[in-house]
Amino acid sequence: MIFLEGNNSAISSKAKRGMALFMTKGCKGCHTGMSVGGQSMQKSPLRDHFEEFTGLLFNPNLKLKDSPFPFENKGGFLGANDNLRFRVPILRNISKTSPYFHNGAVKDLKEVVRIMSKYQLGDEFSPKQIDEVVEFLKTLDGDLVDYKVK
Repeated sequence: MIFLEGNNSAISSKAKRGMALFMTKGCKGCHTGMSVGGQSMQKSPLRDHFEEFTGLLFNPNLKLKDSPFPFENKGGFLGANDNLRFRVPILRNISKTSPYFHNGAVKDLKEVVRIMSKYQLGDEFSPKQIDEVVEFLKTLDGDLVDYKVK
């Protein structure tokens, strides 16, 4: 029996704390349904970040004040109709599907959780909270489907 069917020991205490954060801090507002996302387009980022960055985060030649994102905007894509609206990603198997964001700019899932908590929720998670949320996200893993293209 799995956790959603009532087996309370199917996931760790750390994952349960991460799930509680996911539910109470606002992540579930966009990441909804059986696939835990993929159902809507949302603006990203919601919170401003320009004053905090010097441009040296990922690329010493990059001035992040020229980008609406708190990461390098590889490819220059600005969302649907250039309005910073992106499909909310499905979180099933998220720990297996790096790199992240619309352009693959971030490879580490912990950094994704940090960015999303700060710039989408306006509540930057502590390192402990980030670890807990990542542990919860790992419970969303299943078998990857291997689509062979001929």
